Amino acid sequence: MKKFYLNITKFLVLNMAIIFAYPFLLSAAINPTLNYQGYLVSKTDNQYVTGSKDMKFVFYNSDVGGTLLFAENRCDVPVYKGRYFVEIGSLTAGGIPPSVFTDNTDVWLEVQIDPDDNCSGTYEAMIPRVKLQGSPYSFNSLYASTASAATSVFRADVI
Repeated sequence: MKKFYLNITKFLVLNMAIIFAYPFLLSAAINPTLNYQGYLVSKTDNQYVTGSKDMKFVFYNSDVGGTLLFAENRCDVPVYKGRYFVEIGSLTAGGIPPSVFTDNTDVWLEVQIDPDDNCSGTYEAMIPRVKLQGSPYSFNSLYASTASAATSVFRADVI
């Protein structure tokens, strides 16, 4: 009988812990980052690059010129047969600021390469910039959690 009460007590304690922890698990913040992969070739011989490269990823609000919205440096990005993969925003506390996508209808990514591989100084911009589509703007859904954010689309919606 004592074993039965011990098992019931463990069961109740475990369930209470889950019940109290559940709201905190639901409110876990999403760290806004963006997976990006690219292909890098040498400008001297047009062959793919292998090794590590220092890169900077910069968001602008225009395809040429424009306002700098966000930038993140990456030292020693592994490049294999020209291919590289990064998670932009993962080195920045809080990730990519929400205002980058909530305040701008168009966001362009410029990848810059450090020519002397010392992870500082001037970087060479690769052209053209890449327009970000769809996925990064899904971060806006974090701010549309209520119907008060919705707007009427059809005339029939108005009563």
